[in-house]
Amino acid sequence: MRSARYVVVRYTPDPGRNEQLNIGVIVWDERSREWALDGSAIERVVRENPALARDALHYLSPAIEDALRGVDVPSETALTKQLVSIVGPSVSISEARHTSVGDAPDDSLASTLERLLNRIVTPRRRSYSHGFDPVEAVAKNLRPLLRQRAVSQNHVFRKSQTGVRRTVDFFVNSGSNVALDALKLDLKRADEIRLRADAEAYKVFDVVSANPVKYFVYCEMSDDSDLSEANSSATKILKSAGSEVLFKAEAASSRLMRAATEHHAVTARH
Repeated sequence: MRSARYVVVRYTPDPGRNEQLNIGVIVWDERSREWALDGSAIERVVRENPALARDALHYLSPAIEDALRGVDVPSETALTKQLVSIVGPSVSISEARHTSVGDAPDDSLASTLERLLNRIVTPRRRSYSHGFDPVEAVAKNLRPLLRQRAVSQNHVFRKSQTGVRRTVDFFVNSGSNVALDALKLDLKRADEIRLRADAEAYKVFDVVSANPVKYFVYCEMSDDSDLSEANSSATKILKSAGSEVLFKAEAASSRLMRAATEHHAVTARH
């Protein structure tokens, strides 16, 4: 058993109310460090605060990565100093706390991070749940690859045809350049399905026009026969923008797993 330390990343949607919501964890020991933002927690914050833009929190992941890149030897002083750049009125870091890493073969800092996320951050399902979350479904299947940074979540494309930064739900980096959005289209009205598909198609076109990327959109659609025409139109719209459309979380996860494996194999050969 060895000692480790961790801090909780928190977000305050309304500083006036000062209600802090846990959205991530950074954990370290004398050997290394691990961190993660929980995608389902971020989606909860956005969902429960309608005035908040969907991409409002997605800058945090690259910001934390940039802040921690300069830390060679993990220590509370070094990490705290680097993390100052992400702290502001809405984002805060808790005081450092003690935890431990076990001695069993399957115990690691990554498994400690998983345990802390499950205990402190991951939202508990409620009886009044908003239903199936396609982003969460894909993220659950990809959890090991997300921990290893083989797949990144909430990846920001700084280049686009319009010049607007675009965020995709999942991305496998250079060598594969595969992006995937998980889109909830199991809606009750045909016009809502069309509007959401149009918005996603515009983003896809904006990204692929300025980046060498293979774009996938996983769509969770209603099986209501009255909406079959709307679903078909949404599929055509997304394909016309330059994306391949998938209809199962497992298929979406497998496509990213394959891209990550192919990228790792190419990197290993070189």
